[in-house]
Amino acid sequence: MFRERPISGPRLGEQNPAEREADKFAADFLMPKKLLLTRIRTSFDVEPPIVVRDAEAFWLDMDQPEDLLRASPNSHELAFALAKCPRDFHGNRILSLAEQFKVSVQAMAYRVQELRLI
Repeated sequence: MFRERPISGPRLGEQNPAEREADKFAADFLMPKKLLLTRIRTSFDVEPPIVVRDAEAFWLDMDQPEDLLRASPNSHELAFALAKCPRDFHGNRILSLAEQFKVSVQAMAYRVQELRLI
């Protein structure tokens, strides 16, 4: 479906300062850094920031681990994979970080990337 861009108003990707501040507050409140670090340590048995090598890439995305190996450090692709990963780096089933914090995978990926945890 075709949709015209609005003639006036904020451009795509722009956000007013109040909205940006509200988003930052929500992320800090729902996904506190200290708790997120603890959950990564206990869920994945690794110290952040996570370095993605062969084994980590495989457990983060069993279908296409090579894509993650090519991704740049702290990329959104790596953060998204970590946010939704349903297993630890030993193959054990876990709740994904997004599920643990009851937030969307996208929100968790942005938080992981913002904190440079991968």
